Amino acid sequence: MRLIKPYVEIIQQGPELQGIYNQIESAGRTCYKSEVKGGESAKTFVNNLIMNGHTAMLEFGTVYLTFPITLYDYKSKVVKEYHGALKYKNNPYSKIFIVEQDNKAYVTTNFRVIAENKWEDDLKYLSYEPTEFHYKRYTAKFVISIGIGREFLRHRKFSFANESTRFINYSKDRVGNQCTFIIPSWSEVKEGEYSSPLKVNEVEDKTYIFGYQCFMAEKFYMDLLSVEAKPQQAREVLPLCTKSELCMCGFEDDWRHFFDLRMRGTTGKPHPDAQYIAAEWWRLLKEKFGAEL
Repeated sequence: MRLIKPYVEIIQQGPELQGIYNQIESAGRTCYKSEVKGGESAKTFVNNLIMNGHTAMLEFGTVYLTFPITLYDYKSKVVKEYHGALKYKNNPYSKIFIVEQDNKAYVTTNFRVIAENKWEDDLKYLSYEPTEFHYKRYTAKFVISIGIGREFLRHRKFSFANESTRFINYSKDRVGNQCTFIIPSWSEVKEGEYSSPLKVNEVEDKTYIFGYQCFMAEKFYMDLLSVEAKPQQAREVLPLCTKSELCMCGFEDDWRHFFDLRMRGTTGKPHPDAQYIAAEWWRLLKEKFGAEL
């Protein structure tokens, strides 16, 4: 078995349409732990999602559009009002900011909105990168326990991509064919790979019990697979501390509310492990983007 501490990473979207494809593929492949390839493979991955109706993962592709408010009609030689951006105003998954003096409307949406409404023609207004007037979206990849992941999944305004214990076979894990468990904040067990249970004399009792149950859970899981149980059957013996990868994407105000609940504790004391990883994500956003959340 492998024991690790929780951590979080930024999944930063690259420029232009290819960046959107890569972002969707990166999040989508988290569910099944398949290899991220990028490039043309990412575009194929996205097209397959659309064709198969699996459009939830498209939400991870943030689309920043910059529309003109008026257009010059060369045929009539008249400046006409252009309302191409206004349809996003009533879309609950989009935000729009109009700057009249610049003759621009700045729209932030996601690729699912574009694909399901067949608004692909609007991609000609795609911004190379977001401007100061676009509402920003950020994507985190949390490596946390299943238990803490369940708390985060309650924030329904976000887009989610979660590692699936139903389909992933941990006997084929690329990191040593083993189960990985998250060390809780109260445990003094060290990170590393263990081929036998922790001995009771090496560490305090509660840490020993934690390490021992992880070792036995992995054993029972592998035993079930050895008698031809499917991963969705074998997972029944996995504990809440089992490692889970969770991608979350949301607007700045969504993250602000997340930090209120999971870091600042405005509605009650957060779970210590949730508070720790939320604070780590807050720090990353501040350091990378200067985000005041």
